[in-house]
Amino acid sequence: MVINALIMAMVECANRSTSSEIIYHVGSSLRNPFKFSNFQELSMRYFVQNPLIDKDGKPIKVGEFTAFSSMASFRIYMSIRYSLPLKLFHLAINTVLFQKRYKDKYNTLDRKLKRVMRLAELYEPYGFFKGIFHDANSEKLQIVARETCSDADAFNFDPTCVNWEAYMMDVHFPGLVKYVLK
Repeated sequence: MVINALIMAMVECANRSTSSEIIYHVGSSLRNPFKFSNFQELSMRYFVQNPLIDKDGKPIKVGEFTAFSSMASFRIYMSIRYSLPLKLFHLAINTVLFQKRYKDKYNTLDRKLKRVMRLAELYEPYGFFKGIFHDANSEKLQIVARETCSDADAFNFDPTCVNWEAYMMDVHFPGLVKYVLK
């Protein structure tokens, strides 16, 4: 979409009689937003239909997950629910004679917790972003392009055409599984 908009903007700029600069924002946050509630529903459906497999070859059951209003509330939840019990477990195994057996379990859990926190940090700007960008200039550009350019449909950049369900189910989640959740 961005490349298509860029091409159409170059054509429009070349044909424009004025030298004023126009900023075109290409995005879906105003006219076709993808809400966190959509993400929750689609991710739940995807991973129920395509479960991840654990080390024993069994499908991992997916449960409902809690939505957080901020990264701070997520960190508090993770600290109380996972970090604190894990630290207590670590203290306990340091006093037990069978340290080696429990140490491996601790290391595995600690690694998983750190991975979840790292993913949360990576997605924080997207998960908690509240901004909405107007795309009026891009919308006007589309109208002008359709009126003046016979190839305008080949360079579509209308955000209302994005099928979020198809994108998430057919592209995003499969890519996440293949390249991130190895």
